[in-house]
Amino acid sequence: MRSEGQFRCKSAKDCDPRGCRLWMHVICNKLHKCTCANGAPIGGQCNSIKDCYLSGCPPNSHVVCDRQICTCVS
Repeated sequence: MRSEGQFRCKSAKDCDPRGCRLWMHVICNKLHKCTCANGAPIGGQCNSIKDCYLSGCPPNSHVVCDRQICTCVS
């Protein structure tokens, strides 16, 4: 993946998603490294909260599946 080694990301947009398997998505983790995670990212499609990546929100907010979109709420 693009971040392996010295590359640091600011968001998932900085990462190359081609390194992830079909059922996974790319995230920029707290260490500013691209990694693959289970679940849809914030803004991704969902049928229930189980479809969402639950650690994708900032502190003091949580993930919900609202209108089939993974969303952060306070």
